[in-house]
Amino acid sequence: DFTGRPIAEGDVVTFYDVHEVCRSCWACVIVRQPNRCPNRRVYGITYSAHDGPLGGWAERIYLKPGVQLFRVPEPLTTDDVIGGG
Repeated sequence: DFTGRPIAEGDVVTFYDVHEVCRSCWACVIVRQPNRCPNRRVYGITYSAHDGPLGGWAERIYLKPGVQLFRVPEPLTTDDVIGGG
C-alpha cells in the first residue's frame, strides 16, 4: 500500500485514481497537487474503452504499476467507503 506495507489476498483496498504524473511541473513540485498535473492520467476519465478495463463502471479494473493503494481499515466495509470514489 502507499505506506509500504504488503497487500495480501483478501485485503480490502481502494486506490488513488490520479497517476502517471510528471513530478516536475508547477502543480507536482510547488503546490504538491499532482491531481492538477497537466500530464496526469485518471481512471475513468482520461482513458477510452479501447485502453482496457480502466473505467469506473467496469466490473474489474486493471491497476497500472505505481498506482497508490490504500488499505481499508477494519471495521470499515466496502459499502462504507464506496461513496468516496
